[in-house]
Amino acid sequence: MKFFAAIVPPVQFSMMVSDFQKRYPENRQPGIVEPHITVKTPDGLTGDLSWLAPLREECRKVQSFEVSILQPETFDTSVLYLGIESGKITDLHRSLVECVKPTPAEIRENFELERYEPHLTLAISDDLMTPDLLEKIKKEAESEFTGVFRFNAMFARIFRENPDGSYIQYEDIPFGTAPPSAP
Repeated sequence: MKFFAAIVPPVQFSMMVSDFQKRYPENRQPGIVEPHITVKTPDGLTGDLSWLAPLREECRKVQSFEVSILQPETFDTSVLYLGIESGKITDLHRSLVECVKPTPAEIRENFELERYEPHLTLAISDDLMTPDLLEKIKKEAESEFTGVFRFNAMFARIFRENPDGSYIQYEDIPFGTAPPSAP
């Protein structure tokens, strides 16, 4: 069973992203997980949950912070995403990686620490989503996601993998000193 930690945008913005993603039947992203900004990848977040209490403690040290969602961009021709601007989200990522202590190889493989680029994925190219289609969708995203959307991140959401490979909410961990919500 895999887990990861993320910041989720407000419901209204998430619905706008999901509706956009669902326009393209080739896009598998909306069937996998709700819109989010990953702050800790699955490595080190094991099924025994030994990492959960230390991760909660790290999140309690963080105060809410502003996140700006920017224009659509791509990683090569394989991922279409919305850029993210927030120094605090990078600080949170770094503290969670240091808390969980994945191996150097895992850090490299998962683009953590110096290679971390906060983003909100819109689509990923695969056997159904070709690079050409991804480029077409990018042009549509550029006209749909204009301007900058800002929100205050108040918690980190832990996602748990289902047997079918999709992810669901496991727990929301509030920033500050509030107690965590039950799964």
